[in-house]
Amino acid sequence: MSPLQASSPTRPLAHLDALVTAGAQRLAYVAVFCLVVIGLATMVDVLMRWLANAPLHGLEDVIKLAVAVVVTACLPAGMAKRSNIAIRFLGDTLGRTAHGVLELFGDLATLAFLVVLTWQLAVYTAELGHRTTLILELPTQPSWIAACVLAVLACAVQALRLVVSAAALARPGGAAPR
Repeated sequence: MSPLQASSPTRPLAHLDALVTAGAQRLAYVAVFCLVVIGLATMVDVLMRWLANAPLHGLEDVIKLAVAVVVTACLPAGMAKRSNIAIRFLGDTLGRTAHGVLELFGDLATLAFLVVLTWQLAVYTAELGHRTTLILELPTQPSWIAACVLAVLACAVQALRLVVSAAALARPGGAAPR
């Protein structure tokens, strides 16, 4: 049974969590596909340089703009699926409630980190102004704006993770989900 089918209308938070996770996962699939295309284009460029001494003109410019967006597009899925590194032996040792509190603290720390990261990304994006890439003279700011939007989306997903952990901890005998 899929996460969407498992949630019922009586559990709106679980349903929202399942929808957000599914959407973030689809976004990550698109991002990984784009990353594969970037890798293939790089291989073609190297082969063209080697065989015909004819590189793909401006590919480096496009890759520089795309990689920031592609990597940032994977963040929401990582947050939704709790793919970050976690050390749980202490929480497992201290019991369910302590485990839930530690998970909640971890979610809060992750959200704080993402907010700072997004803020600094926005500062960098604002400083770009009207800069362009070297070869094709593509404007750099639009791709960084897209990366900022995706980072804000990752913050929203992590905020939902925090709410889900808090709700699980608030239930009687509850512990935060893994």
